[in-house]
Amino acid sequence: QNFETLGPYLSSTNQSGKVTNLLADLGLSSMQIDNNDRGFTYKRSGPLDMRMNSNDDTENAYDLLKRLRVRKLKSMLKENSDEEFAIEIAAGLIGKGMKIPETTTELADRVRDIVRPLVQNQHGNRKMNKSE
Repeated sequence: QNFETLGPYLSSTNQSGKVTNLLADLGLSSMQIDNNDRGFTYKRSGPLDMRMNSNDDTENAYDLLKRLRVRKLKSMLKENSDEEFAIEIAAGLIGKGMKIPETTTELADRVRDIVRPLVQNQHGNRKMNKSE
C-alpha cells in the first residue's frame, strides 16, 4: 500500500498513537527509473519527462528546459550535481539557436557531445602538465 494510507490504516486498526517504530522502504526501484515512458533512462528513447508522477500537473523536464535561461540551468546543474561543465552543458542544451532535446536519448547524446571534448582536453592538458 501507499504510505498515504498509513494514518487511516492505523486508525482503523486502533493502532494510531501506539506505533513506536516503523520500517519503510522509501527508495526508488530500477523498474521506476528504467521505464522509458517516465523519461529518466537514457538506455532507450522516451519523452523528456523526469517526473515521479507523470500524471500530475507539474512541469516536465522538456517544458522546464524550454522555459529556463542558460544562467538558471547552469546554477541548477552546479548546485544540485556539482557539475564541472555546468555552463557548457547549459549553453549547449538551451543556448541561443539550440534545439531543445525532446527525448532522453537526445538529451544524453547532446550532453555526451558537449562534455566528451572537454574531458578529453582536460586529460590532454593533465598529461602535458605532468611531463613538463
